Amino acid sequence: LSARIRESDRLAAIGELAASIAHEIRNPLASIRGSVEILAGDLELEGYQNQLLGLVLKERARVNTIINDFLAYSRMPGAVKSCFSSQEFREQISLQIKQHVAAKNGRVRVNCNVHPGDLKIVADSGQLIQMTLNLAINSCQAMDYKGDLRIDLNLVGDGGTYELVVTDTGPGIEPEIRDHLFSPFKTTKEGGTGLGLSIVARIASAHGGTARAEDNPGGGAIFRVRWPLDAKVLTEEVLETTETVPAVS
Repeated sequence: LSARIRESDRLAAIGELAASIAHEIRNPLASIRGSVEILAGDLELEGYQNQLLGLVLKERARVNTIINDFLAYSRMPGAVKSCFSSQEFREQISLQIKQHVAAKNGRVRVNCNVHPGDLKIVADSGQLIQMTLNLAINSCQAMDYKGDLRIDLNLVGDGGTYELVVTDTGPGIEPEIRDHLFSPFKTTKEGGTGLGLSIVARIASAHGGTARAEDNPGGGAIFRVRWPLDAKVLTEEVLETTETVPAVS
């Protein structure tokens, strides 16, 4: 518990630093973009000059994406748990991942399963979707958008714990980075910020859970996120549902 508290304090400090740096960069970055766009409209440019201006705008967009990642990490709100259906979760995740893969012209076969099929999920719906998407996109990138992606959400531990498992057929995880994979700003991807998986860890922690990664014996990587079932929220949902059912005369 002490180790988790220290880690939480460290991540909070990193988040505050990231937010302050992002704010300081965002304003001059907007000025740069505006100035370049005005110049592009006023000047008659040819050949490599147009290419250079295009490069400036492209790189500006990339820096802005990094800033948005910093802000998303630093502004992560607490989890507001509710009870919702597994079908809602499965449909949203499947649709968003398939759209992401299509936008990248990828060939990833996506298989999303929830067991049991009528499972009631207790979590922050938005954060669960974000966490699952982060893991899925990370796997798609590792596979270079070619391969199989499997997402499973089950109850384990005698029904008292949710387990989200994301499995891919990528190159797997190097042993030397496995222990630091969920730390902020740790990345093996060119141009990556190293915040995608750290956001996963923060969301898991906000739900009282943990995230870990391991090699898939059949090749690829496995990401597991576990968090406890909040019986109080589930009970309140059952009571509300019961109260709304009209009595039979």
